[in-house]
Amino acid sequence: MRLESDIRLPEAGERLDKLIGSLVSLAENEFMAELKLNLRGPIPANLMPFKDDFSMDEAQYRRHLRWLADVPGVGAIVCNGHAAEVASLTEDEQRRAIAIAGHEVGGKVKLVAGTRLLS
Repeated sequence: MRLESDIRLPEAGERLDKLIGSLVSLAENEFMAELKLNLRGPIPANLMPFKDDFSMDEAQYRRHLRWLADVPGVGAIVCNGHAAEVASLTEDEQRRAIAIAGHEVGGKVKLVAGTRLLS
């Protein structure tokens, strides 16, 4: 004996699959939209000032970051890019450079942070 619900089950399953697919697609699109940086304007790479002993000069680095962020139109700053001599920094110094950049200008402009490890 076949029930009426048995006849419609495949059709309901197909509709449910389509609905789930649509919900997943919507969630993926919203997630990807959140990841977009929407960068606008100039994006300068910061320099990394060093002291005479080749350690990071944090005070000068902070001042330089603020100066870059204050330039009208700048939408983001690249920190730990090639211009920052990232290859000369240890992993801890790279992390510290990113943390300082976030602290100094993260609320004003976006940051594009790079890292580099020698292999």
